[in-house]
Amino acid sequence: MDLDNKNSQHTESKNEINDPISMVFGDDKFSIFLIKKTEKLVSAVYLITNFVSDSDPLKWKLRNLSSEFLSFIIGYKNISSNLLLSGFIKEAESNIFSLISHLDIAFNGGLISRMNHSIIRSEFVSLLNVINSQKTRDFPG
Repeated sequence: MDLDNKNSQHTESKNEINDPISMVFGDDKFSIFLIKKTEKLVSAVYLITNFVSDSDPLKWKLRNLSSEFLSFIIGYKNISSNLLLSGFIKEAESNIFSLISHLDIAFNGGLISRMNHSIIRSEFVSLLNVINSQKTRDFPG
């Protein structure tokens, strides 16, 4: 198999993976952005916790919190009013604060490096800022 054909197949399979998101979210670029950013953060949490002992409950707590947060973010597409949006934002804040607190504990306990802690923490804060930017979103009707 030549390299061009291999790259073409990889691109096609990658596009097939993205199709379900497009089918569900259509042209809702903001929801797709939120999901993709959260997926990357959850992946990063999994990567940095690979180095934490399986017997440490904080490893599993961080993984569970981040995975549950991704499921929560996917529900953003169902927001259809300012009241629902307000509740979503408050819940997102609470989830992100919990994740940050647990990341801080993992760092302070020597389980994750300063660099990993700093990067992931700042990315969660950035995600929170993006979510909070939706407070002024207008809904039809």
